[in-house]
Amino acid sequence: MEEEARRLQTELDKFPAKSMKVYLDYSDGILSERDYSLIRERYEAENAAHAAKLEEIKAELARYRPEFVDDNLSVTEFERFMDGRELTREMLAALVERVEVTDGRKVEIIFRYRDEYAALGAFIMENGGFENE
Repeated sequence: MEEEARRLQTELDKFPAKSMKVYLDYSDGILSERDYSLIRERYEAENAAHAAKLEEIKAELARYRPEFVDDNLSVTEFERFMDGRELTREMLAALVERVEVTDGRKVEIIFRYRDEYAALGAFIMENGGFENE
């Protein structure tokens, strides 16, 4: 989606120069008034369509970005320890909020970060899955 957004933005950025060229061709007598009007209308329609699609993509990206971004702090913390073979004091301090042991000897580990995979799965389910384009 981000690549498509960049492509659309590039097209939108070209619009003023394209419009000016068509106007100059008209003013130099290269294009008739009818041809100029048709080309200008086509360019404006394309530009409006690109702008609308870009806004749609930006809204879709914004919808996912707050929850699931590459610079997510929990992912960053977990990545620090990906090569670890044993649980270290540093890992424990960085990732675990607390460990609770009940009278029945049940152990519950409370992590500092929520389960990102469970959150992503819930988000997908709530929003009807991924849309195929």
